[in-house]
Amino acid sequence: MLGTKDVASPTRLQCFRLLGLLGLLLPIHPHAAHPAAKSMEARPDTDADRAGFIWPVHGSVISSFGSRRFSGWHSGVDIKAPAGTPIRAAAPGTVTFSGRQSSYGRTVKIAHANGLSTVYAHNSANFVKPGDPVKAGTLIGTVGRTGRATTNHVHFEIRRKGVAKNPLPLLQRSQPGPMPATRHEARAAARRQPTSEIKG
Repeated sequence: MLGTKDVASPTRLQCFRLLGLLGLLLPIHPHAAHPAAKSMEARPDTDADRAGFIWPVHGSVISSFGSRRFSGWHSGVDIKAPAGTPIRAAAPGTVTFSGRQSSYGRTVKIAHANGLSTVYAHNSANFVKPGDPVKAGTLIGTVGRTGRATTNHVHFEIRRKGVAKNPLPLLQRSQPGPMPATRHEARAAARRQPTSEIKG
């Protein structure tokens, strides 16, 4: 029996040492312990899309993203708001377009990180020009019904590499309260633009 104990003890000791080494090595290679972490890294688009956009205006969605019975595919959402309501940039970025665009009327387009971009259409006025940097919440225009629109609203799109995505899952869940532009803010924005850009 003494001989058996003498043989068993080194074996147990070797096992404990091996487990101790594994415990030290695993944190150095987290993917070996958590393979799911590697699969999440392989999907950077998902993380980028969840960056979170603020609502460009405070209002109700009167037309959703996707197929519409009478007018085909709708590439964004329509958010109803009174004429002249300030339109805010949904995320930091750079203005790539500000002007008129066929049925969209007065439109602003902003490029964001990770191949994302936003579109704000049917505006009564645009207060930015291409090349302008904006922050989330920057005043970029006012609500209107220019182009093909039956009521005052913002047609809002989020695109990834030019492909329209449903904005609602990417917008912050709670809408902000109305953020009216002060007269000073509106006048300062108007002075940054030629009259032709604002009035079309």
